[in-house]
Amino acid sequence: MNPRISILSLSLAAALLLSGCDALQLGVETPTARTAATATLVLPAATVAASATLPTIAETPAATQPGPATPTVTQLAAASEPAVASVTPDEKSTVAPVDTAEGPPTSQPTAVKPTVVPGQPRVSEAILLLTPGNGGSVSSPVRVSGEADPTFEQTLVIKITDASGKVLATRPTTIQSLGAVRGPFDEQVPFTVTADMPGRISVYATSARDGGLVHLASADVTLKSGCCSEPIAGQLHNETHIIQSPAPQATVSGGHLHVSGFSDYVFESQLSLALCGAGGAGTPDDVCGTADNVLATGTAQLSAPDVGQAGPFAGDLAYQVNAAVSARLVVFSRSARDGGIVHLSTVPVTLAP
Repeated sequence: MNPRISILSLSLAAALLLSGCDALQLGVETPTARTAATATLVLPAATVAASATLPTIAETPAATQPGPATPTVTQLAAASEPAVASVTPDEKSTVAPVDTAEGPPTSQPTAVKPTVVPGQPRVSEAILLLTPGNGGSVSSPVRVSGEADPTFEQTLVIKITDASGKVLATRPTTIQSLGAVRGPFDEQVPFTVTADMPGRISVYATSARDGGLVHLASADVTLKSGCCSEPIAGQLHNETHIIQSPAPQATVSGGHLHVSGFSDYVFESQLSLALCGAGGAGTPDDVCGTADNVLATGTAQLSAPDVGQAGPFAGDLAYQVNAAVSARLVVFSRSARDGGIVHLSTVPVTLAP
């Protein structure tokens, strides 16, 4: 054999042997395995969260996973993210936005319906003051109008007082009706103030027997020194103080009179009571006419379900008479601002010893 050919054959065999070893060494870590491992390890956390509903590598049957076990998507997410409490679909999140089309959230206050007191009667207001109403502002001359039950000679008196209760103006007016029936009244009353201030417009009827108040209604307003008035009109309402006991023309004896009824809310839930006799003299009294006409005074407590609501009231009066006398039971409320009478109701009674 040619020596040169033998050397070439040996060199070629050695080269083939070395190439096979390199190929075997490279087969330990194939490009495919390296790529798969890298893709698994660098998967972003956001992608993990978004793909939580997709099957993970761990869900693939073990028979299809060649080679050593690799970390699963779930295991990687658990290792790289802090634990967070999950919310199931039927749970309600406390931070979810509110759909305003479906109404406000339940944590917000809702409107409270006024309480209706069982047994609360409906009695027409004896002097219904329609203009002006409570809360408006008026300038001079102010229009005072409304409707009223019949009075002595169908006469009413309009009075305007300032913030301290000082009388600024008085004017009589007449109920416009034929005969002793309910009818309208309407009057323009001038007044003078040097600055805007709280005031009150009262309309009342007086007793022909003792000169005291039979009924009074009022509206608290702002008295304007100049232009312009913004009166509130048409505030329809029932009687403010309803006397249920004693009944009109009832005869009471024994020196004790129990009073009960229903009333709108009043300051400190307290009503004033008075028994007014006939005739008499002495200093003027805004309720009974004169001081000598006052037979008894007292208070009644309002039991309203809540502040600002109507409710029943009750009180007692002690009196002394030597013979049967005609009298009037008066229930009224006073202003916390100036002490003036805000509303007054009356029923005639006979007092016996």
